[in-house]
Amino acid sequence: ITVRPLRTLAGSTEFAEVFLDEVRVPVHNRVGAENDGWRVTMVTLSFERGTAFVGEVVACRRTLDALAAEARRNGKWDDAVVRRRLGRLNAEFRALWRLTQWNVAESERIGGVPGIGGSVFKLRYSQTRQELY
Repeated sequence: ITVRPLRTLAGSTEFAEVFLDEVRVPVHNRVGAENDGWRVTMVTLSFERGTAFVGEVVACRRTLDALAAEARRNGKWDDAVVRRRLGRLNAEFRALWRLTQWNVAESERIGGVPGIGGSVFKLRYSQTRQELY
């Protein structure tokens, strides 16, 4: 195994390239064609980005509902800024849910990899989740 750290602009090395040198895989255990691993990986990641976060979106919506309930209970709901932030987060998570549904429908329609929608979802989900927590 060869590990090559990837240095960020800040100088950290949290990520790395990992190479499995001299690995032999029996043909019956191989996924895809020989030397086609990058394409197989990209197809897999495209599907993951399209649907893997369904449970996370549901969990975030529950957290948001709990925050709204707590704001109502403790009187913070009267603050327009709090209501606006919670409302905007609610709209974002609803939009992410719709985008997930669209990604699944689009994959079914084209019979394959769900294009750019998965990447768009991943970016917006990460930003919105960070705002929530």
